[in-house]
Amino acid sequence: MAGSGRIAVAVDGDGTGFPSPGDVAEWLEALGVRRWVPGRTEHAPSPAHLTSASVGAMVLAVRHVCHDRGAAATRPVRKGRAAPADLVTGEFAPEVVTASLLATARYAVAVRASWVQVELGTLPAAREAQHGGVGLAALDRVCRILHEVLRQVPEVGVALLTPRARDDFGRPDELAAIFEDLGKRRRIAYWHDAGRAHAIAAAGGGLATEWLSRLGALCAGVDACDALGKIDGLPAGAGEIDFVELRSAVGNAVPFVARVEPFGGPGPLLGAVRHLRGLGL
Repeated sequence: MAGSGRIAVAVDGDGTGFPSPGDVAEWLEALGVRRWVPGRTEHAPSPAHLTSASVGAMVLAVRHVCHDRGAAATRPVRKGRAAPADLVTGEFAPEVVTASLLATARYAVAVRASWVQVELGTLPAAREAQHGGVGLAALDRVCRILHEVLRQVPEVGVALLTPRARDDFGRPDELAAIFEDLGKRRRIAYWHDAGRAHAIAAAGGGLATEWLSRLGALCAGVDACDALGKIDGLPAGAGEIDFVELRSAVGNAVPFVARVEPFGGPGPLLGAVRHLRGLGL
């Protein structure tokens, strides 16, 4: 949701564990959405705490979860192993990872989503040969996978997420290198997670503002998770992030999405929505 009254909805999965399009349609209807097509949405009357009279186009995103971390992961894997959705580790063949991400992208098309949000994954403990702080082997692998997905499913955009932890692939210089490699002709963007950036900074992983200062012009959305020190995933208003200041770092058209990780039911989420609306976001 954004200050303009727009609604943003995210659906999480790993290429196989998504809800049916029918379920998604029911959720959208509960939010007041009668029908949705790319770039245009019609809305029915809905609860005032979720929408407003000025509701415009809706942003629907599908999140491609790559880690077995917390409640967001949907595929059980052996301890210490990343799910095949992970783009970075090299533990799974690139074609396996590509197939997983392609499944997510095709699902996104089926539910008429605007974006696939992609978590890149956990780099091996020893970052391989570096160039300007970027792991060259990981960079090449990620770019090849993303290139193939964007080539086969051009109908949906790919938005690269802020990493979950300081040692994950996806630092600002690494994401910038991906954008440079793939060029401007493809529909690829950055999706900022405020809580993750804050927690990484608290853990000594750089400035929380660095992602948006480097990539703000490419930002397609902001997950308005809050954070207290190294603890992220909190509902907006439960931590120490200044979301008004954060809004000034991105364009007014960029949606702010209320999110809680792990999801603890509708109460905290609706509380986050009210908090963001109270700030005029």
